[in-house]
Order: sequence, then structure tokens, then C-alpha cells
Amino acid sequence: MDIKKIREISGLSQSQFSKKYRIPVKTIGNWEQGVRECPEYVLELLEQYVLEDKKEKEFREKMDGVIIEITNDNDYRTISEFTD
Repeated sequence: MDIKKIREISGLSQSQFSKKYRIPVKTIGNWEQGVRECPEYVLELLEQYVLEDKKEKEFREKMDGVIIEITNDNDYRTISEFTD
């Protein structure tokens, strides 16, 4: 996956991506425009971080407003499970 695709998946502008992942905006622009090549290990790490961040965001949105009780045995149930 290339850097532009990774950034687009994140839903962030170059500036936002730069701030979040601490990469200079100019560097991101150079990578996306093909002026310089992003190192493969950086692409792999960014892809991993962006996909993990996306999953976490989706989970938080899904769980927004859901109340969870944690029991003594480290198990948990949502409120809907209590009322069923």
C-alpha cells in the first residue's frame, strides 16, 4: 500500500496526518508526489498504526452510549444483556 492510500484510509489531511504521526508535511507531500520514496518499513508501520486507529475509532463509535458492567471475575455484559 502506498503512503497516499494509507493517509486516505486514515481520513486525515496531510497536515493532520503530519501532526498525528509526527512526520513533516513536506516529507508526506514528497512521498505522495513521488519526489522521494517512503522507506518500506515506514509504510508497514504506518499501515499498521492507521488500521489499528481506524478499528479503535469504529469500536468507540459502536460502543458510544453502551453501558458496560464489569463483574468480579473480569467478565463483562452490556445493559441489554441484563434486560433480556
